[in-house]
Amino acid sequence: MKKLFNIITLSVVILLLFGTSVSGGKKGVAGPGGCPHVPLLPAFYHELGVSWAYSWAYCDWSTGIEYVPMVRSIHNYNVDDLIQMVLRYGSGSYWLIGNEPDNGGQDNLTPAQAALKYGEIAQNILLVDPNAKLIMLGLTSGDWGGREYLRNFRLEWKKKWNFSVDDIVAGYHIHAYAHMWGGKTQDEAIAREQTYIQAFRIEIDRISSGAELWITEYGTLYGPYANTLHVMEVMTPWMENYSGVDRYAWFYFGHPDCNFNGVALYTCAEEISPLGKLYTSLGASLTPLPVTRTPTIRPSLTPSVIPFLTPSLISVTPSPTNTSRPTVVTLTPTLSISPTPSISPTPTEIGIPTYPPTVTIPTPPPNPPMPDTMLGVAQEELRVMWRLEKFLYALATIIMGIIAWIIKSSTGDENNEE
Repeated sequence: MKKLFNIITLSVVILLLFGTSVSGGKKGVAGPGGCPHVPLLPAFYHELGVSWAYSWAYCDWSTGIEYVPMVRSIHNYNVDDLIQMVLRYGSGSYWLIGNEPDNGGQDNLTPAQAALKYGEIAQNILLVDPNAKLIMLGLTSGDWGGREYLRNFRLEWKKKWNFSVDDIVAGYHIHAYAHMWGGKTQDEAIAREQTYIQAFRIEIDRISSGAELWITEYGTLYGPYANTLHVMEVMTPWMENYSGVDRYAWFYFGHPDCNFNGVALYTCAEEISPLGKLYTSLGASLTPLPVTRTPTIRPSLTPSVIPFLTPSLISVTPSPTNTSRPTVVTLTPTLSISPTPSISPTPTEIGIPTYPPTVTIPTPPPNPPMPDTMLGVAQEELRVMWRLEKFLYALATIIMGIIAWIIKSSTGDENNEE
């Protein structure tokens, strides 16, 4: 009887092993901007050890890691292209919506405008994939102004659509730059951003239980290079260990045009920078893969074209397993509302000062899906080998442990019978 129990236990463990997928880590990277041709991008991402990335656009890329597309209302995005990309990424994918609507140099939207624009984007995505996970806003900072913007955004959303935005979003994303405004030291600036992140976490917990918080840009764009290293050394482990942050991404990956080279993880010479090597060593990383510089062209996946869908009155019936969504969501805009004046919040919370907005990043032009994607055969083989080796090692370790336990249990049974 005991041997039969051991065999059943072994079978269950093996089934669990084969049937369980490993979730990605928190650490990611922002960039490169737009959808440029970067033939070695999959290998670069793996060399950095990140588990996800985004690029302020929705690209038809095969990156080897989780690529999270972004849609921004300031882009004249094509609805047909967006729908094809939703099909391309598959059901239940994450989508970032918006980038610094509270920044005049970026999306530059009042809360009322953001509620309308981001609502239109959301319904185009949810129309095709009701299970899509939407991460909204991308506020310049999680300080008092950011939280006030979120509150007004939610109120305006309720006016324009007949339900709460919290019913359809999976979470919100913000930026956290440790700039030394007002004569602050670098450590004081870091502590300020940590306080803001924690305060924003409390805010979204108050309005939506279970909502995710992503830090989609962090770092510093001013000061000596040593300060940039220090910000990365302190903030990366802090966000990795702070349960209130679900994902984070360093700004900036790097760009072939050498933009933001002082904070880039990859140089325009296509070499990992000293900052990139430091980032690889911090937080939970994938096992980095070496870069093999022998890319070849392969055809990209071209999703089937479906008829143009007008983002007007629609009903979304989410999956029964997703209890965070209402049974039926009807996106019905109310009467047209003129843009409201920009909010200029006055801090009222003790210990939360106001600082100038963070430096703006270049606004990438509209990016249609790339006609083809370049991916090296060598990189693909290395990735497959790495995954296979990792899986076989884990499988062998578990099986050896179970066999040893079964042998020990069987020996114990025989001794007891004697």
